[in-house]
Amino acid sequence: MSVTPTPILDTMSISLANYILAGLALAVCLISLYMVFFFGRKLTNQTHLRNTVVEGSVKIESERRIRELEDKAYLNPLAPDQNQFPAECRNEQIPHNLWLSSTLDKTNYLYLQDFYPTPLIDCTYEAYVSRYNVDPSQFTKDKWPEWLKQENRRIEEDNQRRLRDYNERKSAIEKYLDWEAKERGIYETKKADIIKEERDRIEKQMPKSMDVSILGSGFSFLLEFSTVIVIIFALIILGIVGLFEGREIAAILAAIAGYVLGKGSKAVSSQKEEASNTAK
Repeated sequence: MSVTPTPILDTMSISLANYILAGLALAVCLISLYMVFFFGRKLTNQTHLRNTVVEGSVKIESERRIRELEDKAYLNPLAPDQNQFPAECRNEQIPHNLWLSSTLDKTNYLYLQDFYPTPLIDCTYEAYVSRYNVDPSQFTKDKWPEWLKQENRRIEEDNQRRLRDYNERKSAIEKYLDWEAKERGIYETKKADIIKEERDRIEKQMPKSMDVSILGSGFSFLLEFSTVIVIIFALIILGIVGLFEGREIAAILAAIAGYVLGKGSKAVSSQKEEASNTAK
């Protein structure tokens, strides 16, 4: 006579099996979370690896071309048609590459001594002879009026010449400073163009496979990824225990998949848009 197992034992064995499966799912969830955070630093480094390589390559290539640009500026003005070096500066022996020199060199070349005119002789014959110990026998009083007139004329001409030299040098220095400001602007523009060209060139040559930023970067990605894992395994556990049915689990899993795929496609489209804007 066969013995039929009671329904109570069958129910207990099924429940025990479900709880064992739920425990295994929970263990797998915890192991997955541990692996995510264990490899978190490596993932973060990989996320920023391409940007680091690009920035380093741009810096190296740009510095080489910028040195060539500085050598060119040292030999000749960068844009003679746009910013011609003033002839007044050449007359004052101010070099065009002075802006590349040290501050001390600029101070020496751009030094402007103040103009102090020599006063005219305004005294009597006796006072002049007494002040400068002139021998009256060699310089008689009858020569005084004509000599005074010629000497004051010479002083006036010398003052006018020195004033003219002062104004010419002052004008040359002012024109040089204006020219230097424009030359620096041309230099900075060409420098920015060099950096942009090198960045565009290296961005095209560098494989996109090194960039995993489509998934996010750093621990923000880890947080999202671990949250998805916890939700999925929680659904599995709840399904095994019997609290959720298949349709409910499928709906939640579909929502999670839609969120992940939607975020990925949005990141890809934004990257393509950025690349097209860069190409323009």
